[in-house]
Amino acid sequence: MATASAPVQILAIGRLVAAKRWDVLIRAWTHVAERVAIAGDGELHKQLGVLADSLGVSDRVRFLGHRDDVAELLEGASVLVSTSQSEGFAYSVLEALQAECVVVSTPTGVANQLVPEAFRFPVGDSEQCAGIVNRTLKDLSRARGAFAGAWRAAKELTVARMVRETERIYANALRAAGVEAGSVQRRR
Repeated sequence: MATASAPVQILAIGRLVAAKRWDVLIRAWTHVAERVAIAGDGELHKQLGVLADSLGVSDRVRFLGHRDDVAELLEGASVLVSTSQSEGFAYSVLEALQAECVVVSTPTGVANQLVPEAFRFPVGDSEQCAGIVNRTLKDLSRARGAFAGAWRAAKELTVARMVRETERIYANALRAAGVEAGSVQRRR
């Protein structure tokens, strides 16, 4: 999370593939004055660079390439933008929420459950994406206030907790079937 005195950092994370709809983000940036950094690499890298150039936004859309320091990037970011057309879970959104970033996203994966509705836009709609980003940047402290509940919920969604919950469900199922949990042997 960026501090109040630090410049706003806008970040987008993911593989540069068609399903992530990076074209929507780049088109949205024709209406956004701030810079966005895209962390990720993939088959569309060159094509997306050409699109940014042709739309006149290459000075505001920066491609960082593959990064192993995503957690650190999120710690320095204020806003994460996700334009995916579909997500199984959207770990980048979860990680951004856990880092207390404001998230502007399509209603895919975990974003559909955790990101407040006012910060979600329809898949493929670059104008709505830009509008939400601009409103967020205009009053970032108000936007941050809208995310307090989402941040708390995201911090509860850890792998350790998911494993504990899965084990609890299995133990309950075994008990209901009359099998003592400790009596089950692992196959090798």
